[in-house]
Amino acid sequence: MNISWTTQLKAAIAIFALLGLAACGGSGGSGTPTAAPVGTTVISGIVSDDPVAGATVTATSLGTSAVLGSATTGTDGSFSLNAITTQIGAGYTLTSSGGTMNGLPFTGNLSAIYPATANSQQSNVTIITSALAQAAYTTTQFSGSILDKQQAILNSAIARGLISNDYNLIAPSGVMLVDARNQAATVGLPATLG
Repeated sequence: MNISWTTQLKAAIAIFALLGLAACGGSGGSGTPTAAPVGTTVISGIVSDDPVAGATVTATSLGTSAVLGSATTGTDGSFSLNAITTQIGAGYTLTSSGGTMNGLPFTGNLSAIYPATANSQQSNVTIITSALAQAAYTTTQFSGSILDKQQAILNSAIARGLISNDYNLIAPSGVMLVDARNQAATVGLPATLG
């Protein structure tokens, strides 16, 4: 069965929505840029749909799969780590696991894929970045590197008005998240995934 990337993206968003990850406040990223030691890049952001406190965030190079660093999120979901710039390569993935959300254990995993050219101090990990990452890793409709696939999916979703260039912010514009949540609430998860 060949499932389109749009269906995969909507399904991933619906699953996260049903897990109770309601989008909330903020415009993303850490408030004040952090100075990095020479030869390193600060990778920072927020793990959120509601802030996930105490989560472990791991940055991994897309090119070499080398772990670039890890950090634990604060009570507001923020994290910051220093990565050796030359090890980042073309880009990096961020994965978040564990922690608590709204005082309850968070058992899900969130992820994001960022090119090395992205603002590394606004590397948020959210339901949208997770859905895009999942779609990039599973699509058969686009070819190239994971970054190429994610960019193709992103370009198509933006052109269709589903999300916008601010997709990585804590409160992005666009309709995909709202539509997926509404559909899951109205017809249920099986119909949303179908």
